[in-house]
Amino acid sequence: MKREADFVKNIAIGGKVNTFFAVAKKDFKTKKNGDPYVAVMLADKTGTVNGVIWDDVAAAKAVLNEHDIVWVAGDVGDYSGSPQLTVRTVRGCKKEEYDIGDLIKSVENLDRIEADIKGLLGGIQDQRVKALAAAIWKDAEFMEKFRKAPGGLRWHHSYFGGLMQHTWEVMELCNKACDLHPEADRDLCILGAFIHDFGKVFELSYDLTFDYTDAGRLIGHIIQGNDFIVGKMKGIKEFPEELAVHIEHILLSHQGEYEQRSPVLPQTLEACIVYHSDNLDSQANAFKSVIYGPREEGQKWSKWLTIINRSLLLKEEKK
Repeated sequence: MKREADFVKNIAIGGKVNTFFAVAKKDFKTKKNGDPYVAVMLADKTGTVNGVIWDDVAAAKAVLNEHDIVWVAGDVGDYSGSPQLTVRTVRGCKKEEYDIGDLIKSVENLDRIEADIKGLLGGIQDQRVKALAAAIWKDAEFMEKFRKAPGGLRWHHSYFGGLMQHTWEVMELCNKACDLHPEADRDLCILGAFIHDFGKVFELSYDLTFDYTDAGRLIGHIIQGNDFIVGKMKGIKEFPEELAVHIEHILLSHQGEYEQRSPVLPQTLEACIVYHSDNLDSQANAFKSVIYGPREEGQKWSKWLTIINRSLLLKEEKK
């Protein structure tokens, strides 16, 4: 097992590393003088850290297969204010050398979350909407992937089971929003929250580390998710076209803005509720990961976060 000091979240500039990681990325490059080197991204359950291998590049190539587990020894330097490993030694690992639980961050209470999702879906009154939810749940292969998938690549819910956790949280927010706004169709809001990010199952790859699939890059999770749902609706006899259009609209508009790759903007009350619930949950999760995440001793503000164009005020998590 890893020592606490060896986890990515505790790696500090000026320190040393001697432990195992998953290889998230590798890139074989050439310096200006023509000498080869390797840029790597190493990962464990607490995050990722960048590294470079200057020496014995040929030997490193033999063991640096992406998503493999390697043992790394090296020094931690400063690269633009962030830790960067200078890898002195890297070798492959046998399974008995590491604990996979140290490498994979995952949701601990996934069974309870799944039960809560079932409960929310069980409250749907419209039999046509209920039939669609049931058809999805019966797809065992899809549901297995849905349980495992992350909610995002890096910004929010970026861990195994993150997609199911995010989905449940959005469903809960939508359910509460419908209490405040009873004019909304609760069944459509609950279903819309359930299906809104289904495309992440196909957009992302999630073995030991996360990346985009080729189809994810070329098509994207919104269209991929919509195609999946359209297929399920077509498999239900005489599924109403008007209802299908409203369900597709919720999914296709859930990013809310054209700048966020949304094909359409929310134009129904239900789509508005799903969009804002999704945005609130994803942003709150991402903010928490930064505000309560790793930091240098005495650090009060996060580094500049280009994805939101600001720094965040850091806090210590309550015990």
